[in-house]
Amino acid sequence: MRKWVLPDFVEDVLPPEAARMEQTRRALLDSFAAAGYSLVNPPLIEHLEALLTGTGQDLNCAFDCQALQGFAQGRATKPQGTVQRLFGNFASRGQLQRN
Repeated sequence: MRKWVLPDFVEDVLPPEAARMEQTRRALLDSFAAAGYSLVNPPLIEHLEALLTGTGQDLNCAFDCQALQGFAQGRATKPQGTVQRLFGNFASRGQLQRN
């Protein structure tokens, strides 16, 4: 039998702790929505070039670089650059406005 070991500082969250965490998350999202913020859901991975331009020029902003479909892929450790890119793309098309 194979024993699965999770990386350091990673753990399974089981009920009722998962339910408590979800209630807290929901309350925070509702508070932000009431204050005029909109929810975005940036992609989990992007082309590495996108992460290393503009606000993400620091190589520390990306990890898990892998070659997928022939392109270097990465995950931003901080989503600010990705959210700025999303805002810029949608705002330029008139699909998003700052509140």
